[in-house]
Amino acid sequence: MIFLLLFIFKVNINIPDGGINSLINIQQENNKRVAYGIFLLHVMTESNKATLG
Repeated sequence: MIFLLLFIFKVNINIPDGGINSLINIQQENNKRVAYGIFLLHVMTESNKATLG
């Protein structure tokens, strides 16, 4: 659980050359990561429910 949160909120500090476009790209990557993390969390929760009955 802790690992998942660390994975979701891991932010790329190194901003490559290109200014605003790079920032937008990084933000899009972070959005994808958060969405995927939420999806994983949902799947894990559902599978736990099924296991526990």
